[in-house]
Amino acid sequence: MKGKIFLTIVFSLILLSLLQASVKVREQARDADKILQAPSGATFFLELADTESAQTTGLGSRASMEEDEGMLFVFPELDTHRMWMKDMLFPLDIIWLSDASTTHSALGSRDETAGLVVVDMKEMVAPSTYPEVFSPQTTAKYVLEINGGVAKKTGITIGSVLMMVE
Repeated sequence: MKGKIFLTIVFSLILLSLLQASVKVREQARDADKILQAPSGATFFLELADTESAQTTGLGSRASMEEDEGMLFVFPELDTHRMWMKDMLFPLDIIWLSDASTTHSALGSRDETAGLVVVDMKEMVAPSTYPEVFSPQTTAKYVLEINGGVAKKTGITIGSVLMMVE
C-alpha cells in the first residue's frame, strides 16, 4: 500500500514538472519577431516594424498589449526618429536605441557588447498627447515601444544595454 502511494506521489511530481516545462516552452515560442532582454532579466517579445507601412501604423488602434510585449521600429539609418501617439489607446514608454558597439562619448566609453543601448526615452506617454511629436535628444537607429511604466518597473534607463536573445 505504501509503495502505491509513493509511486502515485512520484508520478504526480513528474507529471507536474512536465506540465510546467510545457507551459514555459509555449510561452517562449510566442509569436515574436525578436526577443529582447533588459539588464534586470525582464524579457520582451517584440514585433518588428521595419517597413514604412508598419512604422506608420505602429501600435495604433490596438486595445492593449501584454506587459512583456512591445514593438521594435527598425530604421535604415541613425536619425532623430520622431514618434507620435496617433490612434493609441493606452500609454507607452518610448525608448530610442542604438547599437551598443557604435555608441560613444555622450554615454561614456565605447561598449563592445552586441546589444542595444538606450540613448533617450520618454516614459508614460499618454494617448491624449497626439498630435504632439516626440524626438530624442540624440540620434538612434531603433525605437522600442512598451507599455507605459514598464521601463521604470524593469529598471530600463538611459545608458541601459538591452540584449537581443533571438
